[in-house]
Amino acid sequence: MSLTIIELNDSEIRTFKDSEIISREPGYAVLKPEKIETGIEAWRTARTNPRETHNRYWSQLSEDSLIVPSQLARHNADLAYAQLTSIHKQAGEPEDIFFIVPGYFSRVQLSLLLGIIEACPFSAAGLIDSAIASTFAVSDAGHYSHVDIHLHYTIITTINITDQITRESVKIVDSVGISRIYDTC
Repeated sequence: MSLTIIELNDSEIRTFKDSEIISREPGYAVLKPEKIETGIEAWRTARTNPRETHNRYWSQLSEDSLIVPSQLARHNADLAYAQLTSIHKQAGEPEDIFFIVPGYFSRVQLSLLLGIIEACPFSAAGLIDSAIASTFAVSDAGHYSHVDIHLHYTIITTINITDQITRESVKIVDSVGISRIYDTC
């Protein structure tokens, strides 16, 4: 049985099947009259459709109303659902998906993510913090800082590895992300 994994970093959401990357796309969505376009296609048209483009729905995952809602999406959770179902199709429609999630997700956001997944045509095989997954896989005992750059944030996670792994702190560096780097360039 193959394992499908989705890493939720909105600067590049990566999908793995048996440790091979099978897709990568940014956390972008464009609300069109007939559909919600996500990923690369949405990113390509983002500058020409700024009012219909959304790219904070992962970092601000909630059920708060969109500024300009549509019949297809009322809030960020609807956009996240649209992207997850699109990725699921691209991945060959696996029954179970394991998720690597950002450390800044609150308990409320994690609960909402699980609710979104419950509405999807697949199940969550599990969830793990991205910093813990990355550090534990390649590190010996010691203290580590894991830096993860997202679209709008940079996350610095302090981890201690002994006979177990402990996430000691998560610091969000606001307004320092890939989109800011793109805009500056």
